[in-house]
Formats: sequence, structure tokens, C-alpha cells
Amino acid sequence: SVAQLAEVFPSFLWLLRDFQLELTDESGAEISADAYLETSLRPQPGSSAAVTEQNATRAAIAALFPRRSCVALRHPTIGTSLPQSALKNLPGVENKQLNPEFREGVLGLKKAVFRDIKAKSFGGAPATGPMLLCLADAYVRAINEGVLPTISTAWQSVLTIETQKAVESASAHFHARIRAVTEVDPILSGDEYTKAVSSAREEALALFHRHALGEAKAQFEAKLVQAIAQEEETADALRHAKSNAMCAELATRLSTRLRTEAQSGTPTGLGPFISDTLREYLTQSRGPARDKSLMELATQVSDAISFVVRRLEADAAASVERAAAQAEKA
Repeated sequence: SVAQLAEVFPSFLWLLRDFQLELTDESGAEISADAYLETSLRPQPGSSAAVTEQNATRAAIAALFPRRSCVALRHPTIGTSLPQSALKNLPGVENKQLNPEFREGVLGLKKAVFRDIKAKSFGGAPATGPMLLCLADAYVRAINEGVLPTISTAWQSVLTIETQKAVESASAHFHARIRAVTEVDPILSGDEYTKAVSSAREEALALFHRHALGEAKAQFEAKLVQAIAQEEETADALRHAKSNAMCAELATRLSTRLRTEAQSGTPTGLGPFISDTLREYLTQSRGPARDKSLMELATQVSDAISFVVRRLEADAAASVERAAAQAEKA
């Protein structure tokens, strides 16, 4: 419809170059350039083919360009000492040598352009430069294929492409954040890890919503949520593997020290040594494998205690035997 076309059309700026007429209405009152434009867009009387065509053009401009304005630019050299040949090299002419009204008009033109310029949009969705390139590409492909291009279909393709980019960008952001959380040393505790993952997930979804466009937004969000869930599974597996390796190495090292102490240390010193060993493990171990390796270390503690008990029993038995032997000799 005309309303849909008007929505995607830019603002209309009518530039009157070398304008020498007076901006007045039918009664001779001074009017603005914008008022002059509106007057020019009024349908003219007559039924000839030329008048009909001109009126159709006026009506089209009025309907398709609801945001319109006009700038009347005076001739740049009239009223100055510049020769006619100066028009061929205006960039080389000093600004102060040009017609003051022309200079004033150029400033007005600049203000009008920057005042009215707005981000391209369709259906409330802002259009970036790459999006407009995609739109142009869709039009060119449609024309080359002999198909009549439609704004809605082409624009929907652009929105789909941009929303897919939003999914990829959000996924990459989550991947980077979760990788940093997984690789950080020391390994985060369960609560710390849960909070970090939740924060990364919220950031990724917020990033997606800032850039996602179109009616298929919900479908793409579901794809993102699925990708995040898969990334979380991978990260969780890596975290478990890292924790398992670290806790197992720590438990093995402490177990070796514990066995050495049980074999060569004094029985009375084993209790404090066990306490120090467990304290060291609980201080240094991190992650989901902590409890599993602690149980393995506890088994080694039990074995060390059993070893010392057996050693004490053997020592006691030997003492009894020695005492009995001495008694027999006596």
C-alpha cells in the first residue's frame, strides 16, 4: 500500500538550484521555501495528458513523502565580481567570494539534511548499512530472476539474516564467558560457578534481544537457548574433568606423604599429621570432584591408621616375647 511504501521511503528534500524568483504567495506575501513546495504540489487545473501526468506526479510525491521540505539556493556568483567561468571551478573559489545568499543557503541546506536525516526503518525495526545492502541484494536477485520484488518479502529476509547474526553473536559471547569461567584458577565453587553461568546466560540473551528483529524472533531465541544449553553441558564436562584431575593429583600426593609418615613416623604424631593432611586437602581442593577424592583420601587415612595399629600390635607382641624370653633366662 501507499502507507507501507511511505514508511520505507526517505524524507524528501527539494533543492531549488540557482533560484532567482521571489518566495511570495499569490497576494505577494513572503512565504517560506517549504510553503512554496506545498503550493507547487497542489493539483493544477486542466485535463490534458500533460497536466494529468504532472498532477499524478504531484500526488505521488505528496503521498509517498509525508516528510518533505524545500531549500531555495541562490545562484553562487550573481551579485559578485566573479566571472562566469568561475562556475566551472567552484571548489577552488574562496567561500567569501561567493554570493552571500548562496552561502547562507548552503548552510540552510546542511541544517535541513542533518535535521531530517533519520535511521532507516521498516515496521519499527531500524535498518543498518549492512541491512540495506542485504535489501538491495534481495531486490537485485529478484529482478535478475524475473520476479517482481516485494518490500515485505525482501525486508523479512533481511530481518531473518540480522536475527541469525544476533543468535551467532550472543552464542559467541556466551561461549567466551563460559570458557573464561571454566578455565579460571582456582576452580570456582558450585555456587560461584552457578552464578557465573547464570550471569553469562542473561548477558547473551540481552545481547540477542538488542539486535534481534522481526516476527521470527521467538523461534531464533529458542535456537539460542538450545545452543546455550549445549554449551553449558560441554563446559560442565570440562569443569568436572579439570576438577577431577586436580583433586585426584592432590589426594594422591597427600596419600603418599601419609603412607610415608605412617611407616616412618611416631605413632603419637600420626593423629596431628592426619588432621593437617585433611585440612590441606580441604583448603586446596576445588570443584565437583572434591568429595569423591576426599573419600579416596579418607580410605588412605584409614589404611594408615590400620598400618600403625598393626605396627603397634607387632611391637607389643615383640615386647611380650622379649619379656618372656628374659623371664625364662632368669
